[in-house]
Amino acid sequence: MPNMGSENHQIVIVGAGPGGCSTALWLARLCPRLVERTVILEKYRHPRPKVCAGGLTTRALRMLADMGLSLNIPHAKIDHVRLLFENHSAEMARRDCMRIVRREQFDAMLADAVRAAGFELHEDEEALEAGFARDSCRVKTSKARYDAGVVVGADGSRGLTHRCLPNYGRYPLVGLALDTPVTPGDGDDLEKGRITIDFTCNASGAAGYMWHFPFRDGKERGYNRGIFCSLKESTNRGNTAKLLREGLRARGVNTRGRIRGGCGGGYHPQRRLSRPHLLLVGDAAGGNALTGEGIAQALMYGRLAAEEIVRAFLRNDFSFRFYTARVAHSELGRNMLDSLRIAKSFYPGGPAAAVPSITADAALREQVADFISGTDARTSQRGITTRMLAGCILHGTPDPRTMLKILKRFIRKTAQF
Repeated sequence: MPNMGSENHQIVIVGAGPGGCSTALWLARLCPRLVERTVILEKYRHPRPKVCAGGLTTRALRMLADMGLSLNIPHAKIDHVRLLFENHSAEMARRDCMRIVRREQFDAMLADAVRAAGFELHEDEEALEAGFARDSCRVKTSKARYDAGVVVGADGSRGLTHRCLPNYGRYPLVGLALDTPVTPGDGDDLEKGRITIDFTCNASGAAGYMWHFPFRDGKERGYNRGIFCSLKESTNRGNTAKLLREGLRARGVNTRGRIRGGCGGGYHPQRRLSRPHLLLVGDAAGGNALTGEGIAQALMYGRLAAEEIVRAFLRNDFSFRFYTARVAHSELGRNMLDSLRIAKSFYPGGPAAAVPSITADAALREQVADFISGTDARTSQRGITTRMLAGCILHGTPDPRTMLKILKRFIRKTAQF
């Protein structure tokens, strides 16, 4: 029988992925005395499997550097990005625009950094229940009970903590993935460091894209392939796995491997991310509704949460009533809100007009490359959408009316949020 004794810590972080570890590492940098008062709970033992393409954008690498970390695990360096829609292709060259990692190794690297910083990390300990009193939150796990003034919910879209707040899953997302060997259809992508983002599934009603990301794991080489869909905008919601298998077969990929994945929730500005003694980070708070990118966002959430926690201790106020607004007004929140607006406007009809427009416009390709890689934080998603419309008109690419409808929908969504 597990020991169900009660333990007192001032801070309990539930989840040791990028969001939880980033929160801890920023706490160590901002207020080192909080390290010994913090415990981190992880349901599994690192390295543990995680469904993720493993793309570290330039933005994510900057966040790692800000935390004093370097990427000391095997990775594939990406110098080219290719966008596809049916028979249209747009290729962008951008040196070292992304690194592809094995997600289980990346998370284990962060967990090692947390331990090295002096934090107490409890693995194989699942959070089962959470209850709130006036001055604390009690978390019951598979091994103990914890009473804490601060609980950080970093346990993802399937965890416990997000259920303590209303309206989770208001914008549902789904991601499915599998690993495969290199195939003849991949050509020289691995050697050139090229990723492929294929929007062809939009023609079948899926509001999202398929990805083909090469990886290097020591001597092992292969591809992580998957599909991301924003379910609320999809008109073909029940056949995501079927669309993935059909897309892989069209590329000559054996689809007998096990597909893993599930649903999560996108960031939404009308959803609370905190309550007294609890604040959410990473996928528990909501992911990027346009791209599904999560690692960079989780690292950014962690910094915001750590700043909020330090502020709470300085003021002895653990209501966290301004955390949701501070996230919304941060660079992270503004980016996520624009992504939500474009996802609701762009999917599923937009790629049919957008990819040909990108193919015809060199300046637009540079803007899109900046956006995908996170190279330039000033790149405006709204500006890209507007230029796509102009490209449809100037270059005679298919159906400029589609892009005009997208722009009108985007303006309406801007007025809503």
